[in-house]
Amino acid sequence: MEHLFKLETDELSVIEKKFYRYPFEREIAVRKQELSRKEPDTNTGGGRSNLPNKAIENKIVNEQSDPFILERQKWKRVIQEVYREASPLEQKIMDIKYFGDRKYLPWVLVAEEVHYSKSKIYEVRYAILERFARKVGEL
Repeated sequence: MEHLFKLETDELSVIEKKFYRYPFEREIAVRKQELSRKEPDTNTGGGRSNLPNKAIENKIVNEQSDPFILERQKWKRVIQEVYREASPLEQKIMDIKYFGDRKYLPWVLVAEEVHYSKSKIYEVRYAILERFARKVGEL
């Protein structure tokens, strides 16, 4: 079925970078570290509260409601979903190009490894990235 909307080259590039950054552990850890820094006291003239400090609870609530962290967790979940739903050959291509230690390989060499033509490997790439974009609402 021909879709009404197509991903442009720059959009493909942005989506593909998400696959390269998967599983986003470093980005999430850095953001959690940023959130754990104490906020400056804005109550400079006020009195002391009689309520106990709930630092741990506040930290957890902040992390679980942070848009940056939630977005990365969504991307991670959707990439895993796309991988699970992919054919064995698509999974092999994703393993080579996005998740393995040979991410540096150009698509032409990936195509040779799985015995595909250059045009066919780009079709598979597009299909994978399009599924991701549709599931996260970017298309």
